[in-house]
Amino acid sequence: MYFTAGVLADDLLQPISANDNQLLQDIDKIYQLRWWVFLPALIVIVGTFRRYQAALTMVASSVVALIVGVVLHGFSIGDALMSSISGFNTDMIDKSLAPVIAANESLTSLLNRGGAYSMSSTLILIITAFLLAAGMDVSGGLNKLLTTMLNRARSVFGLVFATMTSGATMIALTSHGGVTALIVGGLFQKPYQEHGLAPENLSRSMEDSVTILEPLMPWTVSALFMATTLGVPTTQYALWAVFCMTGPIFSLLLAATYSKTGFGLKKLVDRGS
Repeated sequence: MYFTAGVLADDLLQPISANDNQLLQDIDKIYQLRWWVFLPALIVIVGTFRRYQAALTMVASSVVALIVGVVLHGFSIGDALMSSISGFNTDMIDKSLAPVIAANESLTSLLNRGGAYSMSSTLILIITAFLLAAGMDVSGGLNKLLTTMLNRARSVFGLVFATMTSGATMIALTSHGGVTALIVGGLFQKPYQEHGLAPENLSRSMEDSVTILEPLMPWTVSALFMATTLGVPTTQYALWAVFCMTGPIFSLLLAATYSKTGFGLKKLVDRGS
């Protein structure tokens, strides 16, 4: 243990490489790194803790970021707006700093990114998922599939198993966790009440079958985002996603032993009493 801690401490104390040091110096030349630049991130943090609407929080953070870019860093309003659409480009930086940018390829690779265009593949997949789910819903296929699974749930374990199976099936079909949560959550809410189980159990069952399984399916929104962000194919990082693979197992084990131990699931409390 002491040896490992000592090795980690030595690694942390290693001096910054020449390339990294040059990159930091170039960033410092291009940007005015004052406390203002943290305002967009601060808005998101405060909005999250205060539970403001996510869309409004993100819009407010983006608008402040555009203002900071124009006022503090000297970017034109046009470039600031274009960066939100096509992403930031080093051509937007003051021409006098062109030699600094040209001399550092890592800086160009770091800065030339972002914008709505970079998320186009993910957005297309999300829209397609909603269209597919809508088509299955209108045709009655979703209700037939989920109702069949629900009717076979005779016990607490059967109910949790049906919920998780429905969630996994839905996420595989629609590729979007939001769609799945709305449909499965609405259909299974009453059966959980009838079994004397609190809504938190339904939420956890969906999390264990939708949220943590979605990144393991390469065609879903989360998997596409993670593979693009990390630069690692889903089939490669899935082997290391231990929590994603074992989470559903533990959830089913708790449901299977609940009738004997009374542990692992929350009972429904009569709020009127």
